[in-house]
Amino acid sequence: MRMLIVEDDYRMLEGLVFAFRKDGYEVEAAKSARELRNILFKKTDFDILVLDCNLPDGDGFVICHELKKNYGIPTILLTARDMEEEMVDGFSAGADDYVTKPFSLAVLRMRVKAVMKRREEGNILCSNDIRLNLDECKVFCGDRECRLSKIEYELLAYFLRNKNRLLSKEQLWETIWGTKKRYVDDNAISMAISRLRQKLGTSGEYLGTVHGMGYLWKDE
Repeated sequence: MRMLIVEDDYRMLEGLVFAFRKDGYEVEAAKSARELRNILFKKTDFDILVLDCNLPDGDGFVICHELKKNYGIPTILLTARDMEEEMVDGFSAGADDYVTKPFSLAVLRMRVKAVMKRREEGNILCSNDIRLNLDECKVFCGDRECRLSKIEYELLAYFLRNKNRLLSKEQLWETIWGTKKRYVDDNAISMAISRLRQKLGTSGEYLGTVHGMGYLWKDE
């Protein structure tokens, strides 16, 4: 998952970057609104934004509204003030969650996981370095877009909705090919799986075969 953290307190920023990189996130960091915009000028494919409301050169609520409108990045706001009016302003600006300083790292971790889970259950399916956008019918392996056929795309979406769950060939016949009967032979399924693995590159290793039983997408 790609995370962007914007916080003007250098010590706090350093600690958050260290913690989330240790958790497996790919983290970019900024100490100001200017640095944030410089990062977004180069890349915008972040999965989540952790944004301090009180930056030295910008209002976090205004920035949140702007970024949600232009990029749609799920956002958690950090603020030093616990006021109902500010919470309303934050959610009105498009924030997905709101954390008041001082906070524990455990709490922020849970909030991040909750936002990411809601996102997965929405229009973006994510696993490892794979992101599948259901609205745009696009698949990304890291920064690379993968061009998939209709069958390959539907297979991947089905696997990402059923991560770490064994799926039988019968389930694939019914869900992807639309039949409960065996009109689709084993070779057609095997070839489709093989092409999907090939197009996903190294990420295809997450799609495992359980001999004699079916297939399983491993989410690590």
